Amino acid sequence: MKLLSAPTLTLLAAAALLPSSVLAAESTVFEALDSVGVEYYNGPQLKLRGVVQGESAAREISLDEGRSYDGPGVDGLANLCERQALMVISKPGQFLFTVRSDQGSLSGCSLKRR
Repeated sequence: MKLLSAPTLTLLAAAALLPSSVLAAESTVFEALDSVGVEYYNGPQLKLRGVVQGESAAREISLDEGRSYDGPGVDGLANLCERQALMVISKPGQFLFTVRSDQGSLSGCSLKRR
C-alpha cells in the first residue's frame, strides 16, 4: 500500500473545501430561449435568457468568454454560441442548447435536436 505525501494530503484537503463549481465545469441546458446577445466589456460576454431544463421560470445568465480560448479570433466562441442560440429562438421546441462554463467563463456550447 502506497502512502500519500504530506503536500498531496494538504492539496486534497484544500480541494475538498472548494465549492464544486470551482472543481469542475458546469453545463446549463436551455429548453427555450427568449433572448441572446454578445456584449463587450473587458472582452466578449454571452448573455442568455430562457428556460433551463427542469425549471419553470425563465432566468438570465451571463458568461465571460475568458482569455484562454484559442479559437478563431478573440470573440470567436461567444459569436459561435450566439449563432447557435439564435437557431433555438427561431425554431422553438426543436433544440436543446447547452452552454458550458468554467468558473464563470464560457468554455463551450452545443446544439442538440430533440
